[in-house]
Amino acid sequence: MIELLVVVAIIGILATVVLASLGSARQKAKISAAKAAMSQLRAEMELVALDAGTYVGAGSEESEVTGSNCLKSGADKFLKEADKQLGTTTATCKATPSAYAAEVVLDSKTSEKFCVDSNGFAGKGSITDNACVAA
Repeated sequence: MIELLVVVAIIGILATVVLASLGSARQKAKISAAKAAMSQLRAEMELVALDAGTYVGAGSEESEVTGSNCLKSGADKFLKEADKQLGTTTATCKATPSAYAAEVVLDSKTSEKFCVDSNGFAGKGSITDNACVAA
């Protein structure tokens, strides 16, 4: 009987360790998906801006994301996807006619951000004057 209790206790401990590891892996997967969405935003913004001649949205092309002024068709779906993956509403995009930068907060505890811009930057950093500055 004691042996059975020991086996059950060991299985319980192993299950706890495995579940803790899965939680960490899930969060890393969400962060990777958010980074991928932001990188896709960069490619889409370049394609849409070629047609529009600007990165700034106006009228029906104005971004629906709070605090953003980038082209709606270039930025919104990717900003929303990054937020959806992380369960936040922190993704934003700032633009001038000739430049843009977009960022999302990856970790609310550390305020770590992932940023992409029209200069080709994609990495940890934040927006300063419509460009990303590496962290």
